[in-house]
Amino acid sequence: MEAGYEESNITNIGIKSVNVTSFVIFGKIFAIIVSGITFLIVARLLGPSNYGIYILALAAAGLFGSFSQLNIGAYFNKNIPHLLLTGKRDEIALSLGNGFVLLGIFSIAVVIIGVALSSPIATYIFHNSSATDSVALAMFTIIFSLVYTTAYSILISFNDGKRLMFLSVTNNSMQSAFTISLVLLGFGVFGAISGLIIGLFAAMLLSLFYIEKRSKIAFSLDEFRRGYRKLLSFSVPLTGAGIIGSLLGNFAVVFLGAVATPVIIGSYGVASKIGALIDILTGSIGVVLVPTFSTTLAHINIKNKIGKVFNYSVYFGLLFAMPIIMYLVAFSNILIPILFTSSYSDASLYMALISIGILIGIVGAYSSSLMVSYGKLKELFKYTAISCAIQLVFILLLVPKFYAVGLILATFILGSIVSDYLLISYMRKSLGIRLGYNIARLIAVNFVLFAIFVLVVISGIGGIPKLAIGIVLLLFVYPALLGSMRAISHYEISVLNNLSSGIPVFGTWLKAILAYASMFAK
Repeated sequence: MEAGYEESNITNIGIKSVNVTSFVIFGKIFAIIVSGITFLIVARLLGPSNYGIYILALAAAGLFGSFSQLNIGAYFNKNIPHLLLTGKRDEIALSLGNGFVLLGIFSIAVVIIGVALSSPIATYIFHNSSATDSVALAMFTIIFSLVYTTAYSILISFNDGKRLMFLSVTNNSMQSAFTISLVLLGFGVFGAISGLIIGLFAAMLLSLFYIEKRSKIAFSLDEFRRGYRKLLSFSVPLTGAGIIGSLLGNFAVVFLGAVATPVIIGSYGVASKIGALIDILTGSIGVVLVPTFSTTLAHINIKNKIGKVFNYSVYFGLLFAMPIIMYLVAFSNILIPILFTSSYSDASLYMALISIGILIGIVGAYSSSLMVSYGKLKELFKYTAISCAIQLVFILLLVPKFYAVGLILATFILGSIVSDYLLISYMRKSLGIRLGYNIARLIAVNFVLFAIFVLVVISGIGGIPKLAIGIVLLLFVYPALLGSMRAISHYEISVLNNLSSGIPVFGTWLKAILAYASMFAK
């Protein structure tokens, strides 16, 4: 009976998490569609050279913004569920006030420094003094982006899925409308960055309004003097890990800009944007997993089942992400020319490599979420530092010789492999958690699916029909392969059926696909 009670609690936590995740992902799907259309139009209008300058300006802002990433959102992600359970709403309000004041202090200081250095960056690093204004303007994305992403994490902690979805819709709709309009009006790169800022500003204001509806945001100078240390004591190791990772990623792009042409940067920018759209889904799941794992750990009677919850997360994450990535890798040479013209032909290879790197990094990303939930922040910082140091060596060795391919190999692929190895080894040795749930069989199924995709690619059929056939294979052949190759059993199907009850609209579609897959399951 105790085992049944534990299973019920785990399932209930999963259903609640999936309900929130579904709204988050709906918003992200909208973001993918709108952002995808926007950057497709903007990339075409700007051309590879100007689009490269746009990417470099944002990378410079990201490099400076790295120093103000306090990761306070992770603190709230972990602690708000506990405070809500104990009814400590006054403590939540004061913590929120302290957090936003800290964010404001750090981000404004960084923006001032970044704007002051924008001319030397454009002239001496990018070798393009005309990009000075674009680099300076891009620095203002730091403030709005940090406040918005932190507020977004806070709303996840409140399980406010519908408002999270509306936030994504607002942010991306505003960005799209203003970015395309300003570029069409002739403002070029400056207009594209301005559209991004307007969208972030609107989303930031709306997110703060939503938080105020759920919990008051209170501020007291005396309480700030006492409370900011508590925030920093939790956030410093995680902030260190975030700063190192963000610094490395943005430094890599800036370094590429110093040795490669804007055209190469433009093609890399297109590919990395597609990768970012993929990462929106996997990243959204990773963020939601922090309060999910924290809630599981708060239930003493099922705390020992955290390994099972983690394995479910990894298995189901790969179950849905792998076939999409296999599709993108197989059809990259068809997708890029159709969407962005042959001017971005190098982006096909870049996109395929980036997609593989994202797939490799999924396990490490979910492992990081689990470590945050456990409070193992110093360990996470240590492993992040080791991984980034190794990546930096590869960047310095590979980028001058192989340009964008070297950057992708160093960061997305080798970096993900190193990070996965370190985090999985730590979880096995220190937390006693091992990977399971037919992951090897799931990988085998996707290799078979990829082989079928390749046969379609090398056939004599036209480009667009090939893409359509690939989608049909995803919907009908992939579920059949899962069942016939025993990568999914009736037990996993039943778990997914339970979880899909927390997904509005698409839950019905998922149940239909699961019913089809169950015909082949053994």
